[in-house]
Amino acid sequence: MLITYSIDSIINKLTDNDQEVVQVLDKFINFGINLIQTTDELLEEIIDFDAVYQFHITDLSFNFWIGVSKGNITYKKGVNKNTSIRIFFTKDLILNIFKGEISGTEAYMKGWMKVHGNLSHAFKVKNFLRLLVDYMKLVSKCKK
Repeated sequence: MLITYSIDSIINKLTDNDQEVVQVLDKFINFGINLIQTTDELLEEIIDFDAVYQFHITDLSFNFWIGVSKGNITYKKGVNKNTSIRIFFTKDLILNIFKGEISGTEAYMKGWMKVHGNLSHAFKVKNFLRLLVDYMKLVSKCKK
C-alpha cells in the first residue's frame, strides 16, 4: 500500500493538529516500511541490523518502535521496554529535519534530540534513514 503523500505534503501536514500529525506520521512510517520491503537495495542495507529502535515524540505523546532483524521489519505503536536505543524528539524537530534545516546529528549535538542507548545504533540507523528518505523523495517525484 503506497500512499500518495510527497515529502512536501507531509511537511505541510506536520503543521496540522496533533491527531492529524500522528495519522500522517503513521502512514509515512508504513509507506517507508513498504518501500524497504519492496526495494532490494534498501533490504540489503538492513540485512545485518539486529536492533529495536524506540521513538518518543514527546509533545505529541506518540511513541512507536521499529524492530529490524535479518531484513525483517516490525513497526508497532507504543513502548517496547526491550530496545537497543531510545530517541526523544518533538514534532517541530521532525518538521525541521524534513525541511532539511537541521540534521539529526546536529539536533543531537545541540541537545534538541535525546538519545539513550548505544550510539552506534543511532549512527547506523541515521545513514539508513537518509538513504530511505532519498528513495521516498524519488518515489514521490515519480508519482507526479
